[in-house]
Amino acid sequence: MSETIEQLEHRIASAGELRDITGAMRAMAAARLQEATTALPAIRAYAATVTRALAEVIALAAAPPARTTTSPGAVLVCFAPEHGFVGTLAERVAAAAAERSPERLLMVGDRGADALGTLGKTADAALALAPHLESMPALARQVVERCAPWVASGAVGAMDLLYPAHDAAGSPRITLRRLLPVPFATPERAGPPALTNLPAASLLPALVDEYLVGEVMHAAVETLASENAARLAVTDAARHNVEETLQALGRQRQIARQTRITAEIAEVVAGVLRAESDDAVGG
Repeated sequence: MSETIEQLEHRIASAGELRDITGAMRAMAAARLQEATTALPAIRAYAATVTRALAEVIALAAAPPARTTTSPGAVLVCFAPEHGFVGTLAERVAAAAAERSPERLLMVGDRGADALGTLGKTADAALALAPHLESMPALARQVVERCAPWVASGAVGAMDLLYPAHDAAGSPRITLRRLLPVPFATPERAGPPALTNLPAASLLPALVDEYLVGEVMHAAVETLASENAARLAVTDAARHNVEETLQALGRQRQIARQTRITAEIAEVVAGVLRAESDDAVGG
């Protein structure tokens, strides 16, 4: 049964509202993606600078920390999307986390926690992914403080990061990075050792803390960029589908209008013919 013009106009109005909503979501995702990708080079440079400084201080320390890669277990900090409309990104991150079977799991991102639950897994702790760059340093500090008791207890000997790294040329790459034990060798220096104002033994704990915060913040911003890139792609596809639906509904409405006009003209003509016929009979 064909839809009436009124029904088609109602559907067109609903589709128009959906187009406006997806357009607003797309604009927000694009703005946050640009914000994150603009900040990423500086955040990467900061993390790299702290890492180099830590390597040099380790070289100066009288008793450098152990660099063994074997441990009784690991803390896994997993970053995932916080909100929906990201395709399968949350499921991909959750599946990668579930494969690791860590001793302790901290999930950052509500959608990641939900996706992990569908796999029959639960995190030992969960945090929300900050939606804005200005909240990232506080989130990174919160993550490090939350994991510190697990690492200090001796039950685990490693700390890993799992996050979707933004890729402008394609879908995000699920990336695993080892943070602890410190995964780099002592740098070779051609010149004199670095100058410090504090003894290496006193400087080392502060630099380790700054190293962890920097790396965690880098992973968080990569995840923010990946989430919004995925949402941008999804809303682009949704907007395209809505536009096609609106065009199809518009054509149906035009056909319905033409059909109604044709029916009205036919009814008028039939009325005229009946009147003429009645006049002829009466005459």
